[in-house]
Formats: sequence, C-alpha cells, structure tokens
Amino acid sequence: MSLVGALIARGYRPPAPPPARPSYLWLGERAAAADDGASDDLATLVAALRRRLEADSDAPDPYTPLVVLPTYLERTSADDHAAIARQIGEQTRALGDTDTRLLLIGMQHPASSAHAAELRLRQMLAAAHEADPKLVVLGLRLEGSGKLRTVNAAIEVAEALEARFLVLLDDDIRMEPGCLDALVTRHRRDGHGAAIGAVKQAQASNHWTGRLLRTIGASLEPARAYPHACCMTVDLAVVAGGIPWRYVDDGYIFFELVEPGHADPLHRLLMEPAARCHHVVGGSSSGSALAHQRRMLILHHVFLAGYPHKARYYRRHMLFYGLRPIGARAADPTRRAAAARWLLKLLYFALFIVVGTELALRGLVGRPLAGPGWATRTIDRPTEPEPARGAPLAVRTKETPP
Repeated sequence: MSLVGALIARGYRPPAPPPARPSYLWLGERAAAADDGASDDLATLVAALRRRLEADSDAPDPYTPLVVLPTYLERTSADDHAAIARQIGEQTRALGDTDTRLLLIGMQHPASSAHAAELRLRQMLAAAHEADPKLVVLGLRLEGSGKLRTVNAAIEVAEALEARFLVLLDDDIRMEPGCLDALVTRHRRDGHGAAIGAVKQAQASNHWTGRLLRTIGASLEPARAYPHACCMTVDLAVVAGGIPWRYVDDGYIFFELVEPGHADPLHRLLMEPAARCHHVVGGSSSGSALAHQRRMLILHHVFLAGYPHKARYYRRHMLFYGLRPIGARAADPTRRAAAARWLLKLLYFALFIVVGTELALRGLVGRPLAGPGWATRTIDRPTEPEPARGAPLAVRTKETPP
C-alpha cells in the first residue's frame, strides 16, 4: 500500500457496531431473543426453522436460497413497508411449488422504538406470508442503523441453516415480474463461488437532481455492468463469517470476486438479463443528492485502500472508464459521446481527489472520519416499472466474451 493509501485508510474509522444482538421473530411469533448474547437462542431458532422447512418441502436441497431484506423503521411508512414485503412474497411465489422459500427481514430502529419496530416487523412478515403462503418468514429486530448489521446477522443464520447462497435485496427497488426466479435459476446453474446481479433501470426522482442523473447516467457507467447488492445473489462461501464492519457497504462482494489478473476479471461477477429491477436516482433535495455522492466517493477510497492489488483495474476500467489517460478508452459510438463522457468523468475525478485529500489529511492528523453510515432517511421507491429508454448498459452472461 502506498503512503497516500495508508493515510486514507487511517482517515476512515467507522465506530464499532453496537453490542446488542438481534431479537428473532418467526412467522409472527417470538422464537428466540438474543438480547443477552446467549448463543443457544440462535440454535433454538434454527432447529425450529429446520423442522418447518423439512415438513414443508420435498426438495432435495431445502436450504437455498435465503432471501434477505434489510430496512429501517423510519425510512418509510407502515403501508409502504407492507407493500415492500408483499412484493417479495409475490416474487418468491413464482419460484414454484417444489422450491422451499425462506425470507429474512431485518428491521433496524432507534433505541427508543423497539416496540414500534417489532409491530412493524410483524406486519411485514404477515404481508409477505399472505402473498406467498408457502414462504417461511423470519424477522430480525436490531437496535441502531447500519445495513451491514442485518446482512451479517443473515449470514450467521444462513450458515447455521447450511444455505448455499443468499439473495440480497434493498428496500428501495421494485422488481419486474419473474426477477427473483431468473436470479435464483441462474445462480443454481452458474453461481458457485460467484455473484449474479439483476439489470438495474433508473427512474428519476421528482427533484431536478434525479432528472440530471438520469440524463448523464450512461456517460458515468463503467466498461461493463456488474452485480449490485440492491438485487443480487451471492454464494455463501464468498461472505462466510460475515463482511468486515470497516467496509460498511456490501460492495465488499465486488472486491472479493474481481480478479484483475484473469483473462476475464469479472468472470465471477455475472449479470442475468432476464432479471430486471428499477431504482430511483437523485434525492429529494440538492443536499441529499450531494450527501449520497459524497458517501459513494468515500467508499471508493476505502475499498481502493483496502484492496491495493485491485485498485488499478478498478480505477481504469470501472471508476474512471473513458477518462484517458487515467482510465481505459471507452467504446463510445461518436466523438461527441466520448467527449461528454470524458468531461463528466473529469468532474467526478476532481471530486474524487477532493474527498481523498480530506481522508488523507484526517489520517495525517489523527482525526478519522467516523462515517458514512447507512442512510436512514425516507426512501424513494420507483413507481410501476417504466419501459426501458435507449440501449441498456452491456450485460454479460456466462457465454458473452469480456
């Protein structure tokens, strides 16, 4: 690691996660409570789930997949939370009668809202189960923010259940019909030691920042699409033992799987064209949009400092693709498109340098940045999926050359 990289690494130090363990809810009834940190509570929960899974399924491998949805009490209303859970139930129902379906919802909350969080979680579990009566639903109630806490708790449950892979979902996406089925089918075929992602379609928020990001989005894309944890599967072996808390974001999966020295560096990061989801770009205000972009820039630096042997590939082919000579030459159809990409990437590079300088100075003077945490603000979910506009970003399948 270079001196600058070492300073940047020192300039970012997220606080340790709260010591509280999750409270478990299973099918709307309390199955175990691990607030005292007792390890046998998880074992009791897993034993009950095993009995239910074995009783409900004739499948030879009943413990795949585990669908995981982290959320936060104050991110949206009770009705919207129920709609989110219902959408997932509708997706799991399409998996077919021979598949066992297991959904884990993580409801995180402020310290003063434990009772409200438990009620909200029960409502979400009921809504998902109503949409898919064969769905086995499990809830985790966790005090405090930090999406990674739910993800790591889910990994612990998946390991205890001997699950083969996870389906990671965000609470601010809308899946097209058959999205989850396409992801699961593809993972069972090609996902060993890999991650499979859905194709994302952007919708603009009502604020002008949404319209701007929707317009310039294609010019900011990397050379190739890769899975994002808003809607993806990942082999459990990739995240065994949990994701290190320092990384906060589950972009950790990308850096674990990318192989710059391989003929196809993204051969373990696959996209499934038949799986499509929609998400909102832009914020509800200029401040929220800028805060989100700053958060992403900080995380870019954190990962680049943490994976120095993969940093050059990420900078050239993903982050600054099209910004010659820093990035690789882009395959733009016209000189005008190439110039637009170059100028936008140059602006992004300038912001990248500003944030990196801040982190390096913080590391030098010993005042590291404690964030960024998981955004607990109100979410902006897509409306009913729009028809795709223009040519989508190139999607790579197992058979598509790099």
